[in-house]
Amino acid sequence: MKKLILILIKPKKVFQELKEKPEFIYPLILSIIVGILCLIFKILEIRISGIEISSQFQSLRIIAIISSIISIPITIFINFLIIFLILLIIGFRSKFKNVLSIVFYSYIPNLIRILLNLIFSPMITNISTISQEQNPSILNLILSKFNLFSIWSLILTLFGLIILFDMKKNKVILFITIYFIVFILFPVITSYYIYQKVLSTGTTQEGSTFNLFRIFRFFRRMRRGN
Repeated sequence: MKKLILILIKPKKVFQELKEKPEFIYPLILSIIVGILCLIFKILEIRISGIEISSQFQSLRIIAIISSIISIPITIFINFLIIFLILLIIGFRSKFKNVLSIVFYSYIPNLIRILLNLIFSPMITNISTISQEQNPSILNLILSKFNLFSIWSLILTLFGLIILFDMKKNKVILFITIYFIVFILFPVITSYYIYQKVLSTGTTQEGSTFNLFRIFRFFRRMRRGN
């Protein structure tokens, strides 16, 4: 359990231990706890704001509770699958559990960010926010993908993989390049394309509450909060 703290101050020691004896149970438990805290804060926010939930959505409460608790572990596991695939592409083979352990422990800075976002504004941890939501540029969208904690997490992930595989410089550059394309460039281009489509086709009949642009902004706020 002490590795949860050491990963922040002595990552080399943690990754060397994970190389010999991989495990991820403690960061998994921590991610579930953070998910529960997020759920509690959202419930309190709804009650304080006085928003009444329609009866037709009451049956979805259990699904919402379960999804809130497991959403962070699922996100980490999806990140792991993509990273594991990238490693296969560039020619690395290793035990499944080793890479999974590195990814889970490297995600801890992001858990810290999520906790801070519950207390403070997400703008505090972001390098850039979409200041002009009506017409964001691709560069602004790329910058909005980064924050100090995601960069910290990426550095830890890369450091752990370097220790695990004894990566050479050319492999490190190749990994970073593919990682940037998969995790940053492709999602940004897709988001930008969808955004432009929403702006061009999102108008609806007057008086209608269904508006694609509002839905897009809603999901952007949800992503910033998580």
